[in-house]
Amino acid sequence: LTGFFCDRKGICLVGVINYMKFIKNNFPALILIAFVAMFSTFIFLNNREFKDVLVRGIKKIKNLVYYEATIHNPEGDMLPDNIDNSIISKVKDIF
Repeated sequence: LTGFFCDRKGICLVGVINYMKFIKNNFPALILIAFVAMFSTFIFLNNREFKDVLVRGIKKIKNLVYYEATIHNPEGDMLPDNIDNSIISKVKDIF
């Protein structure tokens, strides 16, 4: 297929045609799926129990990120692995 149906970038004409046929044949279903996906977030966000679970999950992730940051970065370091110290020393060398 490389010489006959594909161009130099490897985009095959047969694949593009099949993709376009798929979109054309399934367009109403794809639009329906898109609307269901968009509005399902509103349904879940109106649910109080879902909000509580979501908030607790986000807090756990935040605490994990802060915990990992304190392990890998000593207190007072702005950047990981003493990068800020090397930047400060280079600035002091220049000035």
